[in-house]
Amino acid sequence: MDEKTIYERIKNRREQLGISVNDVADALGVSRATVYRYESAEIEKVPTTIIDKLAPVLKTTPAYLMGWTDDPSLGYYQKDSAAEMAQKLFEDKDMRLLFDAAKDCRPEDLQMAADLLKRLKQTNPDG
Repeated sequence: MDEKTIYERIKNRREQLGISVNDVADALGVSRATVYRYESAEIEKVPTTIIDKLAPVLKTTPAYLMGWTDDPSLGYYQKDSAAEMAQKLFEDKDMRLLFDAAKDCRPEDLQMAADLLKRLKQTNPDG
C-alpha cells in the first residue's frame, strides 16, 4: 500500500488531472488558501464532508484519498458520464424511483420501458 498521506494524494491527484486550485476551491465552496492548507497538511484533519465533496472533483473515491486503496479510479464506471448519472440517480429520490419501480418488473416490461425511453430521446435529442 502506498504510504502517501491524504494531503499528498489531494495535491498529486489535482495536479495529475490538471485541475487548478481555484477550480477545487470553487467546487468545495472554500478559499484557495483553504485548499492549499489541505494540500500542505496545515489543516490536520480534513473533514469527511470535504473529502466526500472533493473525491468527485478529483475524479476518484474517498477511499483513495484516505489511503485505504491505491487505485484512484472510480471503479465500476468506465466513463465519467456514467458515474455522474449513477451519482445523480443515487442522490435524486425522484430518479431513484425508476430503479425502485424496476425491481418488481418482468424483463419484458423493462425492455418496453427502455424502448420507450430510447424513442423519447430520439424525438428530443437535447433533453
